[in-house]
Amino acid sequence: FPYTTLFRSERRSKSSDYQKHLGLISTIRKDFEVLSELFTEHRNETLNNQHDEQFRSLFTKPLDRIVLYIDDLDRCSEENVVEVLEAVNLLMAFPLFVVIVGVDPRWVRNALLKKYDWQFGIEKSDRNKQIENIEVSNYLEKIFQIPFRLKDADGYNVKNMIKSLASTSTQLYSDERISIVESSIIEKNEEIEDEEIVDELNSHIAEIHNVSNINYEALTLSDSEIQIMQNLSEIIGNNPRAVKRFVNIYRIIKAHKDFEVVGDEEYDDKLSLLFLLAISIGNFKSLQKEIHEFIQKHNSERSCNFEEFFKPTINTKIELMSLKSILEKDSVKNILTISTESLYRHVLLINRFTF
Repeated sequence: FPYTTLFRSERRSKSSDYQKHLGLISTIRKDFEVLSELFTEHRNETLNNQHDEQFRSLFTKPLDRIVLYIDDLDRCSEENVVEVLEAVNLLMAFPLFVVIVGVDPRWVRNALLKKYDWQFGIEKSDRNKQIENIEVSNYLEKIFQIPFRLKDADGYNVKNMIKSLASTSTQLYSDERISIVESSIIEKNEEIEDEEIVDELNSHIAEIHNVSNINYEALTLSDSEIQIMQNLSEIIGNNPRAVKRFVNIYRIIKAHKDFEVVGDEEYDDKLSLLFLLAISIGNFKSLQKEIHEFIQKHNSERSCNFEEFFKPTINTKIELMSLKSILEKDSVKNILTISTESLYRHVLLINRFTF
């Protein structure tokens, strides 16, 4: 009787009747178990063969961990965010895996609030008054063992980043790439006997030299332009993406056919353009529409200095007062004396390259 029962149990355990009803998570977990066991056995085998030099020479650096990096989770939908968190929780059950997640915690929090609104107490209806609400942080603590928040960049760091990005020489980088491609094509020519193919490759070299003759001067930023950019760092803010966008968009605008500056007022003209660009992507973009409306109004009716934008006493927005305090500093106070006519020349161009 015992042997019959054991036989039947073993037969049922190998049957697909139960296995076909297992979900995707169960299947993944089983695969991870097998993978983890293989790595563990390999590591143990390597350690236990200390005296076998030939065997150890094959595995000079045995794999101890699989480190999984997850980035840009805050660009996914709420459903995907929760699914990834569940997958991370599954991975953390195995010592083989180390998971590092780079994410904006606000996005994760909002995704969880939407997915599990009852548990986190979003709905206030009578039906969930008996539910004991929990905090989102309690849920995240079960998944993330070590939270680490990056420090915000200070003004010195932002200015250094602007200088580093703006000082990059596009011409030198282009020449380097052209040289590498040309050398590669010449090497291919020496190996190929077909004259038609050789002629075609030589035509590619000619095209490359035509590209190298493009005027990159417009993409190269002067010291005065870089200094203006650095002076506007408080308006741009400390978001690295915003800083990169600021420098890159200005390069594109400067190379655009509609870009022009007035000779005698070149510095102030570039200052006004860069100021409007900084407003459109930085800490004060909520004021962009209001600033543009002011510029357009006073360009069509009567020209005035930008300083008049701050004169109405009824407007006490925190952002507006904060911007005014920045523009009163010596490094950027010239912006207050720039005319709306000068600013208006750049409004349409700025709108074409910003959101």
